Amino acid sequence: MTDNVLSDYDETFSSDLRGLAPPWRPKHALLRLWNTYWDYQARRATAVILYALDDRVLADIGVDRSEIESLAFDTSEERMRRFVSR
Repeated sequence: MTDNVLSDYDETFSSDLRGLAPPWRPKHALLRLWNTYWDYQARRATAVILYALDDRVLADIGVDRSEIESLAFDTSEERMRRFVSR
């Protein structure tokens, strides 16, 4: 009798999970967390590398030192590049 109740519960619970979007499933949530962590680490490494460059090299690649944070961490894609007219 107990086995039947548990199997009914398992079937109901698993069918409820099938309707959920993938980010709500534990496996997908952990994968998304893992990918977010490594994305942040890559962005932080980019900022560290750019801060290590001198101003002349940054100017050669068209980046001002004040733009490094927005280059590395801004994900909005709305950032406009600074153009200097000569």
